[in-house]
Amino acid sequence: MDAVKVLITRFLGYDPQPGILELELIDASGRTHTFIEKTAILVDDWGCEEHLKSYPRPGEIACTILDRRTDASGREIVTISTEKPWVIISAEDRTEFEVYSNQLTDIR
Repeated sequence: MDAVKVLITRFLGYDPQPGILELELIDASGRTHTFIEKTAILVDDWGCEEHLKSYPRPGEIACTILDRRTDASGREIVTISTEKPWVIISAEDRTEFEVYSNQLTDIR
């Protein structure tokens, strides 16, 4: 499954259970997009109290690749959607982003 790399910036609390995280995605234009999402969706060790203090830390959001193109500098830009498979929506109500191909990874 395709995923985009993000930075999990902080743990926001346990309400609602199992907890909420804030994360950031920087797109190909350098703009930061903020997300608020459940811990259980984003991290495997969400129940570990010690890891709740370990921020910022890397994370991933599953995504769907919609398009690929090359910019004037020769860098590959990928249009992604975070709507499928996990329905992750930014604080600005966005699900489509342009990122560099090196920001993508694979979740097994």
